[in-house]
Amino acid sequence: MKMAQIKLSKDAVDGHETSHAARLFADCGTLIVKVTSRCNLRCRYCYEHLTKSGEMSLETFCTAAELLLSNTRRREVCFVFHGGEPTLMPSEWFECATQHLCDFAERVGKVIRFAVQTNLLNLSDPMIELFQRLNIAISGSIDGPSKDQMRPLLSRAVRSYRKAADAGVTPGILTTINQGNFDSLYEICNWIQEELGARSFKANIVYSVGSGEYLPELTTDQILRAHTAIIEFMTSSDGLGLIEDNLALELLRFFHKNDDRANLRDELCRSRTCGAAREVLALSQIGNILPCGRLDWDSHEFSLGSLSPSTSPLQKMTANDFHSLSPDNWRNCATCEANDICSFGCQAFIVRSSSKRNIECRATQQRLDYYSANRANLQKLADNLLERRLNAMMYSSHAGAGDGYSDRYSDRYSDRYHDRYNDRYNDA
Repeated sequence: MKMAQIKLSKDAVDGHETSHAARLFADCGTLIVKVTSRCNLRCRYCYEHLTKSGEMSLETFCTAAELLLSNTRRREVCFVFHGGEPTLMPSEWFECATQHLCDFAERVGKVIRFAVQTNLLNLSDPMIELFQRLNIAISGSIDGPSKDQMRPLLSRAVRSYRKAADAGVTPGILTTINQGNFDSLYEICNWIQEELGARSFKANIVYSVGSGEYLPELTTDQILRAHTAIIEFMTSSDGLGLIEDNLALELLRFFHKNDDRANLRDELCRSRTCGAAREVLALSQIGNILPCGRLDWDSHEFSLGSLSPSTSPLQKMTANDFHSLSPDNWRNCATCEANDICSFGCQAFIVRSSSKRNIECRATQQRLDYYSANRANLQKLADNLLERRLNAMMYSSHAGAGDGYSDRYSDRYSDRYHDRYNDRYNDA
C-alpha cells in the first residue's frame, strides 16, 4: 500500500461536479470517516448495520478529503476515523492516509487534526504507538458497569484504556444512556471517576435505530432518572470532580442566560438546526456523503452526494431537506420555556427511528423544572462549571488553535473540558 498508488483528481472524480463539491464542503470543519462497516463487538443498541466485509479505499478517503480541503472556508478541519470499528483497518492505511492529507493540507494552507472513535478492544500496543506517532487523538466508548450489559467486554476495553493512558495517550470517554443502564448512572459516574481517573465524559441518549431498532424507546422518566443521577453526582463535588459535558453546558445555559452568553456558544449537536450537512459531514466506505456520522453507512435515502455515482445518485437530499424532516417535533420550540437550555435531540436518530419522535423533548422540560426547584443547591456547581469553562477557553486562546477551539480532542485529565471533537461532535 504505497502513496504512489493514490492517483486523484479533485476537480473531477467519477463525474463529481466541482461546483457541487464547492457548495457541499463550503462550511464543513469536521468529516466523520466511516472507514469500515465491520466491527468486533455487537452492542445491542448499535445504530449501525454491521457487515463482515467492507473497507474504505485510500482513493475514496483521499478524494473526499481533498475535495473538502480544497473547498471549505474553514482554516482548520478535523477528520474523525469511525466505523464500524476503525482499528480493524491495517496500520498502513492510517500511515498513508494521514501522510497524504498532511502533505496536501500544507499545499492548500489548511490545518488538519485527526481523531479516532473506537470501542478500544483492538487497541494494541502497536496501535497505540501508531496513533501517538501520527497524532491521532483517541476517544473510547465505555458504558461502565450496570446490571444489564448492552455493551459487552467491558473489562477488555478498560485494560486497553489503561494501557493507552499509561502510554500518555489517555482516551476521551463516550458513554451511552441505554435501556440497560439508565438507573445506574450515579454508580457509573463514580466508577468512571474512581476506576478510570477521568475528569470529564459524555453520556449520549440511545435511540432505537439500526441494529437496536427492536429495543423499546427510552421513556421520559428513564431519561430524567439518568440525567438527574448525573447532576446529583456532579453536585456532590460542586463541579470539581467528574463532569458530564452535555449536562454541564445545559446547567451553564440555565444559570447564565444573559451574562457570559458569549462563552456559551452553541456547538454542532446542540442547536435546533445542528451542524449536520453543513459544518459536519460523513463519508461512508463506499464513497457516499451523508449529513451526519450518526446515519448508517448505507442510508442512501439521506445521501448528499457520492464520489461514485454508479453506487448512488450524486444528490438525493440537501441540508434544508434533512433538517425539515419530522417537523412535528419542532412546532412548539419557539415558545417552549426550555428553549434556552435545550439540545433538541438528534435529527439523525429521530428520522431513522420508527416513531420519528424526539424522545428527549419532554425530559428536557422536566429538567428545567428540576433546575428551577433546586436553583440554590445547584448555584455553586454552576459557578465552578463556568470557571472551568473559562479556564479552558483561556488555555485554548493561548494555544492559538484555529476556529477558536482547543487543540485537544479529549480532556486528557485536565480542566480543558471544552475540547475540540467532543464539544463539536457527540458520537458514542
